[in-house]
Amino acid sequence: MELKKRIQERSRWRTLDATWSFFECAWKPKKWKKTYRFLFIRQRCAAIRKEPIQLDLFVPHEYGYEFKVIVTNKGRRGRRF
Repeated sequence: MELKKRIQERSRWRTLDATWSFFECAWKPKKWKKTYRFLFIRQRCAAIRKEPIQLDLFVPHEYGYEFKVIVTNKGRRGRRF
Protein backbone atom coordinates (compact mmCIF):
# COMPACT_ATOMS: atom_id res chain seq x y z
CA MET A 1 0.00 0.00 0.00
CA GLU A 2 2.87 2.37 0.74
CA LEU A 3 4.28 2.00 -2.79
CA LYS A 4 0.91 2.75 -4.35
CA LYS A 5 0.55 5.82 -2.13
CA ARG A 6 3.96 7.13 -3.19
CA ILE A 7 3.04 6.75 -6.87
CA GLN A 8 -0.36 8.39 -6.49
CA GLU A 9 0.98 11.36 -4.52
CA ARG A 10 3.83 12.02 -6.93
CA SER A 11 3.19 15.07 -9.12
CA ARG A 12 6.63 15.52 -10.75
CA TRP A 13 8.25 12.70 -12.70
CA ARG A 14 11.63 12.93 -14.47
CA THR A 15 11.15 12.41 -18.19
CA LEU A 16 13.46 10.08 -20.11
CA ASP A 17 11.60 10.26 -23.45
CA ALA A 18 8.03 10.34 -24.77
CA THR A 19 7.32 6.90 -23.28
CA TRP A 20 9.30 6.58 -20.03
CA SER A 21 9.50 8.68 -16.87
CA PHE A 22 10.67 7.96 -13.33
CA PHE A 23 11.43 9.19 -9.84
CA GLU A 24 13.55 7.70 -7.08
CA CYS A 25 13.63 7.79 -3.32
CA ALA A 26 15.35 6.15 -0.37
CA TRP A 27 12.92 4.15 1.73
CA LYS A 28 12.88 1.45 4.40
CA PRO A 29 9.74 -0.66 4.74
CA LYS A 30 8.81 -1.30 8.37
CA LYS A 31 9.98 -4.94 8.36
CA TRP A 32 13.35 -4.26 6.67
CA LYS A 33 16.55 -3.46 8.56
CA LYS A 34 18.11 -1.13 5.96
CA THR A 35 17.06 1.71 3.71
CA TYR A 36 17.28 1.00 -0.01
CA ARG A 37 16.97 3.01 -3.20
CA PHE A 38 13.60 2.59 -4.93
CA LEU A 39 13.13 3.53 -8.60
CA PHE A 40 9.52 4.16 -9.59
CA ILE A 41 9.09 3.83 -13.34
CA ARG A 42 6.07 4.53 -15.50
CA GLN A 43 5.57 3.72 -19.15
CA ARG A 44 3.00 5.44 -21.30
CA CYS A 45 0.79 2.85 -22.98
CA ALA A 46 -2.00 3.12 -25.49
CA ALA A 47 -4.28 0.44 -24.02
CA ILE A 48 -6.41 1.15 -20.97
CA ARG A 49 -6.71 -1.69 -18.46
CA LYS A 50 -10.17 -3.22 -18.65
CA GLU A 51 -9.72 -6.35 -16.54
CA PRO A 52 -11.05 -6.39 -12.99
CA ILE A 53 -8.60 -5.21 -10.35
CA GLN A 54 -8.42 -7.55 -7.39
CA LEU A 55 -8.57 -5.57 -4.13
CA ASP A 56 -7.19 -2.47 -5.90
CA LEU A 57 -3.85 -2.85 -4.10
CA PHE A 58 -1.17 -2.31 -6.72
CA VAL A 59 -2.75 -0.63 -9.74
CA PRO A 60 -2.76 3.18 -9.38
CA HIS A 61 -5.70 4.89 -11.05
CA GLU A 62 -3.72 6.87 -13.60
CA TYR A 63 -4.92 5.58 -16.93
CA GLY A 64 -2.55 5.44 -19.87
CA TYR A 65 0.46 4.30 -17.79
CA GLU A 66 1.95 1.05 -16.53
CA PHE A 67 4.06 1.19 -13.36
CA LYS A 68 7.07 -0.74 -12.09
CA VAL A 69 9.19 -0.39 -8.96
CA ILE A 70 12.81 -1.52 -8.74
CA VAL A 71 14.68 -1.88 -5.45
CA THR A 72 18.44 -1.59 -5.70
CA ASN A 73 21.58 -1.02 -3.68
CA LYS A 74 23.38 0.50 -6.69
CA GLY A 75 24.33 4.15 -6.47
CA ARG A 76 23.83 5.14 -10.12
CA ARG A 77 21.45 7.86 -11.17
CA GLY A 78 18.22 6.88 -12.95
CA ARG A 79 19.16 8.33 -16.35
CA ARG A 80 22.04 5.88 -16.76
CA PHE A 81 19.86 2.76 -16.81
